[in-house]
Amino acid sequence: MIYRIHDMVLSDRRIKVREIVETTGISQGTVFSILHKKLDVNKISAKWVPRLLSMENKRNRVINLEAGLALFRLNPDEFLRRYLTVDEAWISYYTPETK
Repeated sequence: MIYRIHDMVLSDRRIKVREIVETTGISQGTVFSILHKKLDVNKISAKWVPRLLSMENKRNRVINLEAGLALFRLNPDEFLRRYLTVDEAWISYYTPETK
């Protein structure tokens, strides 16, 4: 049953617990237990998201950080001058019309 629920969540990250209960026929408490304790996922912004990084994600982060560190060691001043960070926050700009 855990694998079946896992497949359902992977196929549709926006699936509701009620839909899983109706499909599988098990109780809501059991579904919550499987999602949170066995599959280790949380509901974030209406999506089921893994709480921990996968091994592939961790490996990609290490590779990228090592590459950045190597560039920094070659020329620290130039690296810091050109280094750019990005935040995914969207800021809306609104100018009210005047009369």
